[in-house]
Amino acid sequence: MGGFTSLSLTLKGLSKSYGLEQGLVLDRLQRNWGKVVGPQVASHTHPIEVRRGTLCIAVDSAVWLQELSFFKEELSRKIAQFCGADAADIRHLRLSISPLPHVAPLTPVSAPTPIPPPDVAWISQQLASLSDPMLRDAVHQAMKSHPCR
Repeated sequence: MGGFTSLSLTLKGLSKSYGLEQGLVLDRLQRNWGKVVGPQVASHTHPIEVRRGTLCIAVDSAVWLQELSFFKEELSRKIAQFCGADAADIRHLRLSISPLPHVAPLTPVSAPTPIPPPDVAWISQQLASLSDPMLRDAVHQAMKSHPCR
């Protein structure tokens, strides 16, 4: 009587038989790219294809392409650490300037905090002596953005 094979081993064997393992590695990298390379690098790069053992990475500018070319070995190590045994499918990295399929913001945008009514009154009182309306508006905006009270 034959033993049971785990589902993960069966799926891994099927993906290898049908040549899908590189696609699975690519999908996993794309979904976790920020964790693999860090948020700053991920905001300027994106893995786009694995072909014949080469991971192709889109880079959004020549400056980032230049910078990352010095860190290819480190990128390879991070990818290998993340992918584990599946990293054997990736032997080379190729960086190329290309539009990214998505651009993640570096910092989340949050709604401004409302100014309490007593502070609004205090700001108006401080601005009453300014006669120039443009100057008054500029100082008003600055005081709302950075209350010093």
